[in-house]
Amino acid sequence: MRRQDFLTTIHDKCSNDTELLQEALDFTRNSINWDERKSSFTKETLRSAYIKKKGSSGDINLFLISLIRALDIECHPVRLSTRSNGWVRELHARTGQLNYVIACAIIDDKKYYLDATSKWSDLNVLPFRCQNGRAFLYLDDKTEWFNLNDVTSGSTSVSASLKIDPEGIIEGNFKMGFKGYDKLYHRDELKESDFVKDLESDINGEISEWKFGNKEDFRKNLSFSGKVLLETNASVGNNQIRFSPIVFFNLDDNPFNYDKREYPVEFGHAEKEVAMYNYMIPEGYTVEKLPESRIFTLDDGMKFTYRIKAHGSTIQIQQILDRSKTTYVQQDYESLKQFYSEFMSQNDQQIILTKSVQ
Repeated sequence: MRRQDFLTTIHDKCSNDTELLQEALDFTRNSINWDERKSSFTKETLRSAYIKKKGSSGDINLFLISLIRALDIECHPVRLSTRSNGWVRELHARTGQLNYVIACAIIDDKKYYLDATSKWSDLNVLPFRCQNGRAFLYLDDKTEWFNLNDVTSGSTSVSASLKIDPEGIIEGNFKMGFKGYDKLYHRDELKESDFVKDLESDINGEISEWKFGNKEDFRKNLSFSGKVLLETNASVGNNQIRFSPIVFFNLDDNPFNYDKREYPVEFGHAEKEVAMYNYMIPEGYTVEKLPESRIFTLDDGMKFTYRIKAHGSTIQIQQILDRSKTTYVQQDYESLKQFYSEFMSQNDQQIILTKSVQ
């Protein structure tokens, strides 16, 4: 479709300005392919990039800005330094440090940030290369710095219905959902067989009958479901079964294992991980011991919730890691390290089932 045809017909298709933004984002990324060059300007005309169907980040996102403005929606450029280009210090910023540009559309005083270089990006869901701290917004009457890491967030959830047998083998069904940045990341990086292999390695188990949902529709959340088999999570003996019930979002090692940190820890975006488990225990067994439910936090930026309860032959567990803060300075490193040590320790806690003796 030609640009003018798009502008002529798109209002009949959309019922509000947010839908117009989505359509403009789609039209731009389908019209101009990114050639992997990072730029905050265009070296040729936008028309030239459109005709060639290929261009730099500057060509693509400046074209997007012009298209959104043609739809009578307020839109401005945002210049930034990508992660590979390094941080920008506001007090000593130079034009050459800002090597990338994205769009900022404003509807009813709400800002929407867009990048059309990625096939799977969305409104306020930016590629990881853009998540690099401070960025520079050019408004009509002023300019301002803001934290671009606060724009994008991601979440992954999993719901698992599992049963454990008298031999300690755990099996059942599970479903994962990916929202925000997480759905962009997995779609961009998605090689299905590698994803499954990596997940099997993470959980130390086998996955079968798996499938992805909404894989090609970026506006919907990505999902993954399948059957899981775990043969080494439990130990059996002396009329007892001992097992660690946490299957997903486990860590083998603390990612913060240095004695001292010289630079800030920068996560890039807010993240939330939620796991819900429903375990069925074997007939003839009772729950002797459960881990304690716990909630612990790191200032206002990170919270871990672990809730567990047993009712008859079922055990229900809720596990939530919610990280809203994106940057921790060097002085916070020891606290961050301790938080993840507690997180790992809690996830290692075991359930003890005891066989009823007749």
